[in-house]
Amino acid sequence: MIKQSAAITLLAAMLAGCATAPAPVASPSSNDGVDGLACVGAIGAAAPGLVEAPNPPLMAQAQRQSGNGYLCSARSYVVTQPVRLYRLIDSTQPYSKLGSFWSFERPTGTRDDYRAKFAICKQWSQLDRLLSCDVRPGSMIVVGTTQSADCGDGITYAKTAANQVFVPNDGLAGIVHTGGCVDQGAWPAAGN
Repeated sequence: MIKQSAAITLLAAMLAGCATAPAPVASPSSNDGVDGLACVGAIGAAAPGLVEAPNPPLMAQAQRQSGNGYLCSARSYVVTQPVRLYRLIDSTQPYSKLGSFWSFERPTGTRDDYRAKFAICKQWSQLDRLLSCDVRPGSMIVVGTTQSADCGDGITYAKTAANQVFVPNDGLAGIVHTGGCVDQGAWPAAGN
């Protein structure tokens, strides 16, 4: 009788546990950010020299929750031939030359327009010098839409459809995936 009572108690506990189990969480859609909130726009077609190659750990490095900058939606690629990228840097921070965030397109417009397009807070960079480099074949990169940024000084930038390129450069660790760099000079150029 005791064994039967213990079995009934165990069965009741197991059934009660099933009744209170949380419902499965739906996986985010392909255009949702890591926080499940919708991103803006879409990731453009792969540039020549890029082949899509899923790399979840690298994508996790490139994406952040809303308000934190970085990428919103993301896809990872392997580089099969050199791909030219552009980066605006802070001339007072030489280590920023080979950072992680780049663009396929040469920057145009004003500094304020560029900040808003790519959600770049003033305290992150002066954006006063233009650099172009090639990503080396065999490297893995991530391309994605721009995540929003809360700069903490009353300025916030919204998510945008602008595609950015995340290159996992880490100069302190001696990991650099870019080469053939050309200093394009002060930015914006005189007259802009």
